[in-house]
Amino acid sequence: HNKGLQGSTVPESLGSLHLLRSVHLSGCGLVGTIPESLWTERIEIIDFSSNEITGHLSPAIKESMSLQKLLLENNSLDGPIPDAIGDLPLLNELRFGMNKFSGEIANLNKLAALRVLTLQDNQLTGSLPNLPPTIRVVDVSNNTLVGILGAKVTDLPELMELSVQGNFFSDNLDELDLSKSLSLELLYLNDNHFRSTKFPEWIAPLMQLRELKLYGNAGVVGNGIPDTVCDLVNFISLEILAIDCNHVVCTCCTHCCTALGECMQETPDEFSM
Repeated sequence: HNKGLQGSTVPESLGSLHLLRSVHLSGCGLVGTIPESLWTERIEIIDFSSNEITGHLSPAIKESMSLQKLLLENNSLDGPIPDAIGDLPLLNELRFGMNKFSGEIANLNKLAALRVLTLQDNQLTGSLPNLPPTIRVVDVSNNTLVGILGAKVTDLPELMELSVQGNFFSDNLDELDLSKSLSLELLYLNDNHFRSTKFPEWIAPLMQLRELKLYGNAGVVGNGIPDTVCDLVNFISLEILAIDCNHVVCTCCTHCCTALGECMQETPDEFSM
């Protein structure tokens, strides 16, 4: 966080530093574009997060076969995410949230090392691509993604956080089934087009789950929350269970929400036991 660089551009000369393996310039007030010369075969870590960088990502990124972490969140980058990112074999952390990226998400299922994928608050369209089974954190919230999550997220045994709120996904939640993701801690499904006539019972085995948000899905209706899910709230780990109480009868919710996303915290005294 070197504010002495405020208003500076990323120097082209960085790419000619033959021993350069990592660049850490987050929160420095950098402007301009990322120089094409930086995408070298030897570079391993690039962190330009929280600057004012603009422009497209160059297809020259395909040369960076040693790249492990690419941290570009909170800038003003736009255009498509290059397909070549899906061919970087060592990439384990990709953070592109809070930019202006558009178009479809590149195919990422060949990234055998990928652990973290954050693409929230962009202008991405299309469907969620297949993800590698190594993934632990996925945040694609607040884009314009559509379609079915389905098998793309149901066989991710290391998944700890899944945030898809603020899109147009339309799964039947009875069939989604994330019960194999036993390490799941955060699950944000709110503000989509999910549907269900009963509360999904596959949530009950998720003993590590701390936060579950389901409100803002008009197609999710039901007569009650299973006792096995309420046990997560009352006795185990679930600290936030936020539901649209106008559509789902909930005796153990921690938060009751409206279709506009306005949530009121419930208290234990208000639970019907």
